[in-house]
Amino acid sequence: MTPTSGSPSLSMDPRADGDATIVCWNRSSGERIASLPVTTEEEITSALSRARAAQARWRALSVGERVRVIRRVAKEWEHQIPKILRIVCTETGKPKTTALWAELVQVSDWLRWYPSKTRKALRPEIRKPHLSPHRAVAIEYHPRGVVCVIAPWNYPIAIPTGDLLPALLAGNAVILKPSEVTPLCAFALRDAFVAGGLDPDLFQVLPGYGSVGAHLIEQGVDMVLFTGSVATGKKVAEAAGRKLTPCVLELGGKAPAIVLPGANIKRTARAITWGAFFNTGHTCVGVDRIYAVGQSTYDALLKALQDEIRKIAVDEPFAPRCDMGSIIHEPQVWLAQELLEDAVAKGATIALGGNQIPDHGGCYFEPTLVTGCHHGMKIMNVESFAPLLPMQCVASVDDAVELANDSTVGLSGYVFGPTGKARKVASRVEAGMISVNNTIDHFAITEVRWGGIKDSGLGRAHGWEAIRDACTERVIVWPDLPVLPKELWWFPYSDRAFRFAFRLGRLLTSYSPAHILRSLLRPSPAIPNFSDALPQLPQGSSVVTQKNEDLLESDAS
Repeated sequence: MTPTSGSPSLSMDPRADGDATIVCWNRSSGERIASLPVTTEEEITSALSRARAAQARWRALSVGERVRVIRRVAKEWEHQIPKILRIVCTETGKPKTTALWAELVQVSDWLRWYPSKTRKALRPEIRKPHLSPHRAVAIEYHPRGVVCVIAPWNYPIAIPTGDLLPALLAGNAVILKPSEVTPLCAFALRDAFVAGGLDPDLFQVLPGYGSVGAHLIEQGVDMVLFTGSVATGKKVAEAAGRKLTPCVLELGGKAPAIVLPGANIKRTARAITWGAFFNTGHTCVGVDRIYAVGQSTYDALLKALQDEIRKIAVDEPFAPRCDMGSIIHEPQVWLAQELLEDAVAKGATIALGGNQIPDHGGCYFEPTLVTGCHHGMKIMNVESFAPLLPMQCVASVDDAVELANDSTVGLSGYVFGPTGKARKVASRVEAGMISVNNTIDHFAITEVRWGGIKDSGLGRAHGWEAIRDACTERVIVWPDLPVLPKELWWFPYSDRAFRFAFRLGRLLTSYSPAHILRSLLRPSPAIPNFSDALPQLPQGSSVVTQKNEDLLESDAS
């Protein structure tokens, strides 16, 4: 099949009624379902004020009291799931089973797991200084204040919850700025937390376009947690940098899947098919390119992938059998068409799919397999965020690794093959998260950190450490033994004190009893003239000769 093309027109436009309103759409039918006013600057100011007041009350509670509130939210969540499922499927068009697994069940796990780790995360850490055994050190973790979460449209429940839940447990207030594509999901999430007993001013939702997030940062939140595109992430980082506001950025990916000789082809094909087309390809860690090592591996994998992809049922979210739903954001269709046209023009073949599906009211696109690809094609370099799967045959494992790493982003990657060999290859892939013989499994492993390298972002989310990340560290030092009348490094400074410090410095670098003895017995050396002490300087440098230098002789003279 060949790709279709046409002049782009955004039929489900959030700005259909102007910039002051967000129009919400049923993605599977193309029908309007609601409209919301965009948050004004005055409302942002008021929301921040209420959040700070609520946060002061929240942080005053003990850790145990905060945990008990979130556990009540967890109990309420069970009752809210059917209602939220309906909202998610309507506003995103994703299949009901996808929404349940990736959004709601995931949040159920977090609501149980994070409270169980909060005491550990926030417990002061006591350390003993090795040079000052008479002192003790405590590292305390205090909430930052108001945390701004800017969330995307692909997982409008799970992604913001993974950010805001640790922040709340740490003692912060949260303001969520959802994508203008999926604001109803954000309000459904907020309502579930409030119904569970959370102060409504502690978790607020401010709908709007990019300017709302910009105003929040400018007005002075205490931390920013952003998930979205590389381009927008750089703007967020710049805005946060002007205020010196700490931020965590989870940005784009272009996840490679390396398939080694000896891989279990049937399981590999199933895993890659799911990893590429789950959530209609709207997954930042989804499989976005394949490198099959060797022609025989490539041919076997191609046949198996065709068999698996043909089985994918594309339909509306609540159909009896639906594996893949509608495109959530129409511009991804335009990008998919552009990438396919470029690939075909440069010699690729569309083995399956390649077209929009006109039989539904919403925006649907066929799961698409593209063969004969190479790195001169955009499809191997640009994140599609659509149901596209390009393949390339490579001669060796080294070639596969080199091409996998030939990217400006490094969020995730996958290696398939005999476990021992695949594990070694995985360590060579330049990405924040790599799986062996599986796909998209990092997000469900709550214990591990989530994030990438290169242009895929800054910092990490998830894990119990996310609770600490939402805190400032406060280091407190106190005497643990009777206080000395004077510390060794206090005034006055004499030659004797100087020579003692010299010997101590040498002692600290000693690595054997003989070396320690020599360090104690050897005299301190003479301090050279300035000109003799100069380091090697760049060519063209000039040095002014110092006059009347005070020379410090060795204490052996």
